[in-house]
Amino acid sequence: MNKEIGKYYQKPQVAVARKPLATKTTGRSKLLKSLVKVNNQTFTENSAPALKSTMNKVLDLFATGGALRGKSEQDIVTLFIKAYSEDSLLALKKTYFISAIVAVVKASAKRFARSFAG
Repeated sequence: MNKEIGKYYQKPQVAVARKPLATKTTGRSKLLKSLVKVNNQTFTENSAPALKSTMNKVLDLFATGGALRGKSEQDIVTLFIKAYSEDSLLALKKTYFISAIVAVVKASAKRFARSFAG
């Protein structure tokens, strides 16, 4: 290579894999991860093993959407705030879907009741 050109020439940078940023799960110790995992376990009414949470607040909001009728307003707001803090766009979308599903279920329940009313 010519010395004049070599003065200005730089080798291309090679992409180096970086460590992922510490997130909720990557920044935890093994002990803390196992404690969270054990604390998340429960049993159903038929004594079958189950999980208390999906460990994703937005998915928990959507999964409990149909069972929110009996909960207090404060519980619903708390559930939504947790989901919103995790992913605001998805939380709003899931809230919209839950309201649409509830509206459809109510309409079909009315039609079902009318069909038996005579």
